[in-house]
Amino acid sequence: MHGFRSAVRLFSFFVLSFLLGCVYTHEKVKNKQIVEKDTIVVGTLNVAGNEPFAEMRLYDTTGNVYTLQGYTTVLRALWQHQGDSVRCRGRVQSQTKIKLMKIETFEIIK
Repeated sequence: MHGFRSAVRLFSFFVLSFLLGCVYTHEKVKNKQIVEKDTIVVGTLNVAGNEPFAEMRLYDTTGNVYTLQGYTTVLRALWQHQGDSVRCRGRVQSQTKIKLMKIETFEIIK
C-alpha cells in the first residue's frame, strides 16, 4: 500500500508540473510581440492625448489603430497633416489593440 501511495504522489507531481508548464507557455506566447517588416498602412492621422503626452496615431479603414514612432523630424512633419490621409511604411509591433509602428517613410494622400 505504501508503494501505491508513492506512485500516486509521483504521478500527481508530474501531472501538476506538466499543467503549470502549459499555462506558463500559453501566457508567454500570448504576450509575445509580433514584429512585421516593411508594412505599409494607409489611414487617417490624428493626435491622441494631451500635451506633453500627445501621440500621433494612424487609423486605417479596417479599424486598426497604430501609434506612430520614429525620428522627431518625421513626426513633426506628420504633425502638420492631422486629419489627412497618409501612406506610411515601417515596422509594426502588435501586442494590444493599438499597434506600434516605427515609421521609416510616409506619403501624404490628398
